[in-house]
Amino acid sequence: GQQIDISAILSVMEDFIKQNYKSSKNVQAKTQPQLPGVFCCGQWIQLTVLETAVLYNKIQYLYRQLCHIELSLQSPSSFPTSHSYSEALQQVQAMKGVLEEQLFTSNSVVQDDLIHNK
Repeated sequence: GQQIDISAILSVMEDFIKQNYKSSKNVQAKTQPQLPGVFCCGQWIQLTVLETAVLYNKIQYLYRQLCHIELSLQSPSSFPTSHSYSEALQQVQAMKGVLEEQLFTSNSVVQDDLIHNK
C-alpha cells in the first residue's frame, strides 16, 4: 500500500489551527471587547450565542479528531525514527492545547450569555 506521511498531514493541520484559532495569550486584553465573541482568523469576531455554539461544536470535533490521532500515535514502531515519533506527538499535543483554550473560551461565552439572558 501507499505510505502516508503523518508529519505532512500534521503540519497542514497545525498551520490551519494556528491561522484560525489563536491562543488568547497572543492577544492583548485591550483588543478584546467585552462582547460575546472569539478571537478567530486573526481578529476578534462578535458572535451570537448560536454562532458561538456552532463554532464550539466545530472546535470540539477537531479536538476529538486530534485525540484519535494521538491514540493512534501510541506506537512509535510505525515511525522511521523515534525523533519523528516525538515530533508528531508534540505537534498533536500543541494543537490540542490551542483548541482546549478555544473550547474553554467559547463555552464560557455561551454559558455567560445564557446566565445573563434568563
